[in-house]
This record gives sequence, C-alpha cells and structure tokens, in this order.
Amino acid sequence: MTDRPRGRPRHPDVLTPREWEVLGLLRQGLTNRQIAEHLRVSHDAAKYHVGEILSKLGVESREEAAAWQPEPAAASVPRPAWASAAAPLAAFLRPLSPVGKVALAGAAAAALAGLAVLAWTVLETGSGDEEGGNGAGDGGPLFQLLATIPDSPENAMYVSYIDIAQLREVAGLDRLSGDPSADELDQWKGELGAVQQTLHRPGLMTFYTDAATSGTAMQEEIGVNFTQIDQALEVGLLPANYNALRGEFDGDAVEAAVRSDPTFSDILDDLTYGGVDYYSWGEDFRQYYTRATDFRRVGVGHRLALYEDLMFWCAWTEGVEGMIDAASGNVSSLADRADYGAIAAVLDDAGAYGAFLTNVTLAADESDLPLLAAFESFAMATVLEDDGAYILIVLANADAETATDNAELVQSRINGATQATAEHPWAAGIDSVEARAEGTLTIAELRGGNLPWDFVIRQDDVLLHERAPE
Repeated sequence: MTDRPRGRPRHPDVLTPREWEVLGLLRQGLTNRQIAEHLRVSHDAAKYHVGEILSKLGVESREEAAAWQPEPAAASVPRPAWASAAAPLAAFLRPLSPVGKVALAGAAAAALAGLAVLAWTVLETGSGDEEGGNGAGDGGPLFQLLATIPDSPENAMYVSYIDIAQLREVAGLDRLSGDPSADELDQWKGELGAVQQTLHRPGLMTFYTDAATSGTAMQEEIGVNFTQIDQALEVGLLPANYNALRGEFDGDAVEAAVRSDPTFSDILDDLTYGGVDYYSWGEDFRQYYTRATDFRRVGVGHRLALYEDLMFWCAWTEGVEGMIDAASGNVSSLADRADYGAIAAVLDDAGAYGAFLTNVTLAADESDLPLLAAFESFAMATVLEDDGAYILIVLANADAETATDNAELVQSRINGATQATAEHPWAAGIDSVEARAEGTLTIAELRGGNLPWDFVIRQDDVLLHERAPE
C-alpha cells in the first residue's frame, strides 16, 4: 500500500464524464436553461458546468467550446466512446433502465421543489442500470461536501457546516505546515478563537473542536493538524456521525503517522473500496478505553480515507464506504436531494460561513402568531459582509405558492417571537428582515447590530409552522 498514492486521483480526462455530456449539448446549440432542463439540474448548475468547460478547454465562448476538438497526440487517456453521443443516448436509455423509475421520481421531486441544484443524475457508462448521484466535483464548497454523504432521512436530520478558510482569512492566519509544536498550535487556535468570538460566529463542530484541543495528538496519530482544514461538514450525531473535510492534506504525512503511531498502529488495517484506499482501526464503534488520547477521546479507532482534496472520517466501515460511493457518484447523496441541493446553492452563492441544515421542523396546531405554511426542510446560516455579518434563513417548500406565502409570514413571526431562554423579542437586535421567494424557496436575511446568533443553531418557536396534511 505504500508504493502508490493514497486516495482517488483527479479525473484523468480533460473533462469529467458530466462535462463531456454538457459539451455534447453545447454542440447541439442548447442554451444553459435548456441544458438544465435536459439534465434535470438547476440553471446555476448548468452555468457552472459550462464555465468549467470553457476554463478547462482554454476557450472564451460556448461557440469555441462547441467547435473544440482534442489533439490526438495530447490525449493520454482516450475520450470515452460514449461522450459524443452521451446526450441523446442518455435521453434514450434513461426511461428504459431500472434506474429510470428512480430518475423520474427524482425529477418529479425536483419539479416539486423547484430549484434543485442536482436532483437525480443518471450517468450511463455502458449498461445504464446503476443508480447514482452527482459525486463531489460540482457546485460550491457546501454543495461539494454534501455530495460526499449518502442520502437518507436520518442523515438529513443534522447537518452542520463551517468554512474555516473564511475565518482564517479574517484573522490573517496561514496554515501551519510541517509538524507545528503544541505552543504554535495553541497560539494559532487562540488567534482564530478571538476573531470568532469578536464576530459572534456559531460554535465549531465536534470533530473540529476535538482536533483543535488535542495539541499535537492529531498530527501524531493521523498526520494532519487542524490548521490544514478549509471547510468541514459534520452529519449525524455521535457515535454514528460523518465528517467530510476539505483542505491541504499530505498523503505521505498521513501514511507515516498512522504507521508510527504507538497507540493505534497495532490494530490498523489497510483496506480498499471502490478504488479508494482507506485506513481502518479496530471494530466498528468500539471504544478502546485504554487507548484513549487527546484526539480519540474515548478510544474509538475510526476509518480515514483521502479522496482528492477531501478527508473522510467516521467510526464504522459502512460509513466510510458510503462516503466513497457518494463522492464517486455511485449512490445518491445529500446534495442530490432536491431540497438540500437547492438550499446549498443559495448558501454557497451567498458565501455562507457557517450553517445548520435539517429536515426536522416544528409544527403546531395553533400559535399566538400566524403559523408559517408547512415546509419540508430549512437552513440557518451566517454570512460575512464588508460591514459585519448577517443571518440567512432558507426554507424549502413544496411549491412556489407556499414559498411566497412564507416570505410574507416569516417576517411577522421573527418580529413577534420571543427567545425561549430570555423574555425579550427576537427582533430586539434585528434592524431589518428582508424576505423573498425564489422558486420553491423562502429566503430571509436578518441584519442588525445585536443579532441573536444562537438563532443559527436553535430555532425556538420562530419557525413554527402549521401541520402538513396527512
């Protein structure tokens, strides 16, 4: 295992399979909106793919891209045989394959949820009989991390995201390379924490908190220090939680650390799944109390995979292999959900720094304030801007009419609700609430000099909605 790089290499072709498909549609003269409709993705996703194609091919217009042809001598990996015919072939095969029913169901859900970024994608690479998702290569940073988590109602219940790179930039900090000392890590953490406290940002997540308070234990055990992390996504609750991290991870340093670590190396297994190597320590979820460290606080061995610029970390084998499948596009992911794909597009477009997403909503039969119309899932996020920060709320509704209704109702609920932990109105620290509907989404922006930042991680009764009809 030490004689070849760990993790999945970047796609060897000049374009990814999805980009070849989009290029085929460009050659047919389709607009971005028509491409989005054909692929059953959002308009923004189609624009993203076209932009990636222009950048990778080194051309300036879609017309130049359509006319582009690879130079045979320069192509080290042959272009897939299906690429030029991918668009019409996909349109023909999709209803015939066993996955067709799933794709149509996903399309129906996307039509209901409106702004789905990448609802259900079927990529036919031969037989056309595999169910899959979009993989971890498309969209913004939140969307890409969501694309590494297998889709399930349980996984959608608790999703926490933080963009450490934004906070690091505000603090004027650089990553610490090599093997920084405990003092250097503590100083770095203190400077980051001071900025976080000043900006009233939401708290960091379990994994990042453990990593940041472990001194040098993390880098000694797995060859990574917490300053190398750019974005982090935590899904689910302990012990069955997924952690997807993006950053600058050195595969050689990871390899050296896991081999030399005196605490866990004797129960280390080298495994491969879906062409991706990963490390496995001990039994699923087992707590080896005598092995507990400042990083692995209850002695759980965990699973670790490096995948391009991502690191997957969880406590059970099925979990890490599910992440590999999701990131590879072999199974549907949280990013393939119509509601979460749409929400992620809004948060990424806004440049959200921290976010919490859930499909668990609070319904009531009555309230002192008008109840919101029933919605399906929501996100609360914080967004940095030049003169401070604001709270961003996104509700995913069943249809555009509900989204419009909730845009009118959400302001009255925020203005009238009181905090559960203190008898004063939420609106006391809010100077303005701007709410609007975009497709099936309700989007609200809260600004003010004394915003209730704990609102981001606790909805209290602010977003109470009427019960959905059974």
